[in-house]
Amino acid sequence: METTDDRVKLIYHRLVAREIRRDPALIERARKIVEELSAKPNQRSHVFEWKALLAQPSDTVRHFIVSRNQDATRLRITSPFPMLPELSVQDEQTRRRMWRKARKHGRSTTSTAPSAL
Repeated sequence: METTDDRVKLIYHRLVAREIRRDPALIERARKIVEELSAKPNQRSHVFEWKALLAQPSDTVRHFIVSRNQDATRLRITSPFPMLPELSVQDEQTRRRMWRKARKHGRSTTSTAPSAL
């Protein structure tokens, strides 16, 4: 079941995908963050999954980060993109708008779901 938090991360990554289309070098900057993380001892598998993903062409990265499949949803939780200053959402109004949209989407999908009678 998709949570509101998952939807916020999806909304954010849709914005990131647009920015990557404009500036594919963002992937290289994210790759550097992942490289730094992978150099630290006891890294989790998600670091290496991000490393593999960010080695792909920019279109592949863009499509994956906005995918609704389980792997994409799981990896969005540990995304390196929010660590990039130019992709960090500092504006409180923007964050609130993203959360509002995610909650609204959640209500609209649950209200239209068939009942389990």
